[in-house]
Amino acid sequence: MSTASGPLVSVCVITYQSARYVEETLDSIWAQTYANLQLVVSDDGSTDETVAICQRWLAAHADRFESADLLTVPANTGITANANRAFRAGKGEWLKVIAGDDKLLPNCVADYVEFAAAHPKADILFADMTAFGDGLSEQSPERYHRFFTRLSARERWLYLLAYNPYPAPASFVRRRTFEQLGGFDESIPLMEDKPFWIKATSAGTAMDCLDTITVAYRKHAQSVTKDHSHRNKVGPLRRLTNRNSAAYFLDQMKRESRWLWTFGVCHYAKKRFASPWAALLYQLRLVHPYYYYFRRLRRRLGE
Repeated sequence: MSTASGPLVSVCVITYQSARYVEETLDSIWAQTYANLQLVVSDDGSTDETVAICQRWLAAHADRFESADLLTVPANTGITANANRAFRAGKGEWLKVIAGDDKLLPNCVADYVEFAAAHPKADILFADMTAFGDGLSEQSPERYHRFFTRLSARERWLYLLAYNPYPAPASFVRRRTFEQLGGFDESIPLMEDKPFWIKATSAGTAMDCLDTITVAYRKHAQSVTKDHSHRNKVGPLRRLTNRNSAAYFLDQMKRESRWLWTFGVCHYAKKRFASPWAALLYQLRLVHPYYYYFRRLRRRLGE
């Protein structure tokens, strides 16, 4: 297909203390084979050189894009609020999020757009990723739970309580769908993707998955998932109440019957472990009574 005549796609870069890597991220967007792009960079109160680097880069490369914008705030607000700002500034038919330390593969946007044209009913698309990083040996691509898109709406909702089958970097979201769903839940400041997938599933949003690697995900010690200083700034552990992170999903679990929960624990107890302590730790991994149901379902679907 002709990428020049395709729909406008807004690539939304989410940054926080990203000075070391953000230029690589921006270069990967500039190098996309797909032409019709808007670039939105949203910084979440960085105190390093992130904003200055982005300003210089945009001044030199803005003519590559339909428009190129840099959004800033005076103080850190959390991943979810930052992602909302970036997405709401997007003008394209589709929104592609990328963190300020990851990279898009050259055909990333073109692959999504081509797949979307062949599957017009899908409003959220997912793809595969590959990991890279400092001192990281080459890894096999992370291929996600493709069978998820073939589950019923009820099964998807249940599955999402136990797993996050698709992290945000693997996603491609139709802008009207994002707007209809009301954006990401800012009461969970450090997790924008999984709660949004639950919301989309509850609303019956059509999802699909392409068997293509589109993103290179960087693993390093300063990433948000590992950086506890960032975590403490935007929401200490005391904020794990009602709608925040783990407590949010435990609250969702209350909708399921106690009998099913017990049934799942009993199934775990039948397995063999090296010690009672190992058995206890393994049982604590049980976050959903349908664990074995989904494990059988994945085998049946050949994944």
